[in-house]
Amino acid sequence: MEIVGEEALDKDTIKSEGGSLDSLRLAEILGALERIGLTTRYYRLTDQGRRLLRACEEERKIRLFVLLMRDNRILPQYFKRLVDNEHLQNKSLNTNELSKRLSMEDQWSADILNEWCRFLGISLGRSKTDVFLSSEEVKRMRMKGFLLVLQEQYQRLSGPSGLVPVSRLRRELNDSGILSTGDDFDGLLATVVNAECNRSKVTFQPAPAGLVGQGLLGTQGMELVSINGNLDG
Repeated sequence: MEIVGEEALDKDTIKSEGGSLDSLRLAEILGALERIGLTTRYYRLTDQGRRLLRACEEERKIRLFVLLMRDNRILPQYFKRLVDNEHLQNKSLNTNELSKRLSMEDQWSADILNEWCRFLGISLGRSKTDVFLSSEEVKRMRMKGFLLVLQEQYQRLSGPSGLVPVSRLRRELNDSGILSTGDDFDGLLATVVNAECNRSKVTFQPAPAGLVGQGLLGTQGMELVSINGNLDG
């Protein structure tokens, strides 16, 4: 991504600048790069790639967490399955055991998975074969990922009024891949809204009955939401 920058470069140029084919493919799978052109294929940053490249270290980790959680239809969803599996958290495992628990096809994939988790700070293992997934760090990163996607979708959908239907945000977040099977959008948003640090940043307004769908927690008068400032969680 740093090699491509704001240019559109072909594969050979990227390789000559030190980029590997594996890193190029991974950046494309995660949606940070896109291919353009028919005869000669060039690669350029996507909007997601630009945001990732410009982010500070903490935000970059959150963005990578979000990208790894989403279904990319190519990489197996080992990462999502791992962070969703509470039975694998707060336990000392090696990557061989991890591979068996997740029905992975090879040890190499388990090593890479643990390296991602170590980089993101959710695995406290001391080596690439030592896994210790911290439930607290997983919980923190999941909330940070939820807040990031929530605010990005709000900014995308909000017009001059600054109001977005809660039902629309609910649908977008449920479709984003960041939520897990047991997660509830309304419960998560209610937790964020009720946090002391966010109370002045989020307001709700009513909408005509049946116009924009169900309000937060099914409450009448909370069908439209306005978010001002960065939410914490």
